Amino acid sequence: MKFLFLYILPPSNVCYTKYNSGIASLSAVLKQKGHQTELFLVDKFDREKLNISIEKFQPDIIGYSFVSQQKELAHEIIGYIANSHKIPSIIGGVHATVAPEECLSIEGVLGVCVGEAELALTNFLDAYTEEHDFYKTPNFYFKQNGKIVRNPLFPLIQDLDALPFPDRKLFCYNPAEAMLGLEFFFSRGCPYQCSYCINWHLQKLYKGKGPYVRFRSPESVIKEIQETVALYNYQGMLTFHDDVFTLKESWLRQFAILYHNNVGLPYRCNSTAGKIDEEVAQYLKDSHCQEVWFGIETGFEELRSTVLNKRTLDEDIFRAGRILNEFGISPCSFNMLGIPGESEDNINRLIEINIKAGVKKVDVGIIQPYPGTAIYEQGKKNDTLIEHNAPSATMKGIKNLNISDSLLYKYFYLFNHYIFGGKFFHLLDFLLKFTFFQWVKRKAQLLPPKVKNYILLHFLRGY
Repeated sequence: MKFLFLYILPPSNVCYTKYNSGIASLSAVLKQKGHQTELFLVDKFDREKLNISIEKFQPDIIGYSFVSQQKELAHEIIGYIANSHKIPSIIGGVHATVAPEECLSIEGVLGVCVGEAELALTNFLDAYTEEHDFYKTPNFYFKQNGKIVRNPLFPLIQDLDALPFPDRKLFCYNPAEAMLGLEFFFSRGCPYQCSYCINWHLQKLYKGKGPYVRFRSPESVIKEIQETVALYNYQGMLTFHDDVFTLKESWLRQFAILYHNNVGLPYRCNSTAGKIDEEVAQYLKDSHCQEVWFGIETGFEELRSTVLNKRTLDEDIFRAGRILNEFGISPCSFNMLGIPGESEDNINRLIEINIKAGVKKVDVGIIQPYPGTAIYEQGKKNDTLIEHNAPSATMKGIKNLNISDSLLYKYFYLFNHYIFGGKFFHLLDFLLKFTFFQWVKRKAQLLPPKVKNYILLHFLRGY
């Protein structure tokens, strides 16, 4: 069977790469079962390109994946293909998992896959190909005779080593030119329940379906890295996207030895400040880790704990920063502005924490309460969600904050400058005191890509 993956890319301001590990894993599993797969990347509605892609590959089924921000664009594309090409469509991914019935209501959608899809998708295609009763496929939602069929979930896949390595060849990209280089996932699941993260929803969804956090063996991980590096003849930095790469110390110890002996390329990973100590830092240093990213998120411990449900103390952050710097590893932080209860004092405290922790890089964003997160559900209950519409995406934020919109955006645009300084910091700080300049900067985000490439607008956008 010919299966076309149609991946609607996240908005450019949150999408650092066109590689999707979930689609790559599904493609590998389908090819292992004898199916043919192809990928089409979409960032806007383009009737001509859609037609060419479909007519060239002639798929039997189209599988869509998109994030919550792109659901309007997804509706438009799926509806057009359903009417013009009459090809069955299914939807999977994070938004499908948190809003399956909403996705099922889209014109032309045959079914919606919830949660892990490797077993579910292969079972569905087997039943569909052999004209069996595919309406009973686990993990899938269907409409049958006007009623919604909600099937139970498969247990979580425990032996991740049994899965084939992701199908990298499906994606045409040059890792040497990509922001994050070659990217990898070695585990699934996170033990924490931060209010802004989807894990809160997934842990409830999969309760009783097996251990939620699972790691591949270090031997399997090293083999995949070796094969992927050889595929691209790549010698740059690698990015490991696991939620908490340092979660299992015994796993990390084995990985460090194997990686040092067999790969040795520099890499970056994610952790949490509370999972960094001298022993962990030594394993990271021995395996040539150069950057460790962890969440500071907000300035005051009380907000971090109560609003974000993130049990990270300031002393954890300072200790992690100190230890990593002592071992020659760059501590890097994730930061979030605009959370419920946000104030200028909180943001200034957040800046101070970053400076005191000695971070070398920062990532900052305005909070986006995604469907399926606890903070989204709380926002709906309290009527504190606000929508920001762009041409192809809908963003959500929090209203009724203890800080003005203009001041919030000033800190967002100048966050790096407040921590690391910069040649034009004082000029930019002065200009951004005026609402007009912030209005221009925000409007620049909505302009066509060709226009946004002008030097003046790069300056206005803070690049």
